[in-house]
Amino acid sequence: MKEAFEEIARLPGMIAAVLIREPDEVAGWCANSAISPENLRFIAETCRSIFSATADEERPSNLAAVAFGERTVVIREGGGYLFLAYLDSPTDEAVVLWLFEQVDPILALEGVFFEPMEEQA
Repeated sequence: MKEAFEEIARLPGMIAAVLIREPDEVAGWCANSAISPENLRFIAETCRSIFSATADEERPSNLAAVAFGERTVVIREGGGYLFLAYLDSPTDEAVVLWLFEQVDPILALEGVFFEPMEEQA
């Protein structure tokens, strides 16, 4: 998994990323900043709680993006995993699609699979 996250770290605009395996275990991570894996895990698990709450309210979601000025956190849940990416750019649908076109094949080599993006809309 280390090599996969070394590759993810090289993606344009990537500040940090983490993959959380249920329950609450960091499976892989990278950071081009001082963000620790524990801080990333905490943020990811908070997002998992939000996904769970929306499912309980019969409004399920497994993909989210949160803007922080010109930076964005993108979160995706599926297959027993939660992936979080912190990007140095504003994010729209095209950026999210591009991100997972890059990340999905890298993680698939490690046996991690998410639903295809077109099925998540």
